[in-house]
Amino acid sequence: MLSYLSLSVTPLRTFYEEGLLGSATGFFYAAGQEVWLITNWHVLSGRDPRTGQARSSMGAVPNHLQFFSSYAIDETSGHYDWNSETVPLDEGAGQAIWFQHPTKGQAIDVAAINLGARADLMALAINRQKDHQPQISSNIGEELYILGYPLGIEPLGHFPIWKRASLATYPTANAFGKPAFLMDTATREGMSGAPVIFPEKQLYQMNHGGIRIGDSRYKLAGVYSGRFEGRDELGASLAIGWHAQVIDEIVSGRAAGTFMIRTTDEPF
Repeated sequence: MLSYLSLSVTPLRTFYEEGLLGSATGFFYAAGQEVWLITNWHVLSGRDPRTGQARSSMGAVPNHLQFFSSYAIDETSGHYDWNSETVPLDEGAGQAIWFQHPTKGQAIDVAAINLGARADLMALAINRQKDHQPQISSNIGEELYILGYPLGIEPLGHFPIWKRASLATYPTANAFGKPAFLMDTATREGMSGAPVIFPEKQLYQMNHGGIRIGDSRYKLAGVYSGRFEGRDELGASLAIGWHAQVIDEIVSGRAAGTFMIRTTDEPF
């Protein structure tokens, strides 16, 4: 029922000059009349948010990014094609054009690029779809979806893979004092920056008299940013999600991306 949300999600490619540094996930988000591309701070900075150090073994950090947007070729058949766009990540003198949290900076692993007033992308914004209801309540143990590209896999054009998860901490609480929650799920590289969706279940009457359960409305629960424990391939099978509220704080604060070299004992 909510499969159209795949149109709101895009694979990301980060580059330094002509060299590909990595792949990740992003999604389109509307604020006022502007559309923003949302992903993780570590994707746009190319740095580990816990230390500020470059993630690349060569010390390179990205200076431009590629994303994709879909458009219908034949709405009757449901066939879509894709636009590819490349945007710079800095102004050429180390000044980032992307934005981070205005008070917490890299301590919140979410970042945004302002794409401007784009009607084509506004139609894809994940928080402007017909069934988006941010007031829907969720509870611990309930099912979530993470829409992304594990290991960069794109089996159907650039549509994302829907990974199931369950809410492992209370949805209104802050895990480890951060505006974040934990999910029980198996995730992999390439999903960084993926939207986390909470679907509301509904009973449907079938034509033959039976009933079924399906997804009806949804809310954007947050932004996925990695596994809680990366030292082990499986670890605790816990994933990190940042509450959706931090997106609005970032796009309204408009604090240019920067970084600090630091040492921290914080778990993420």
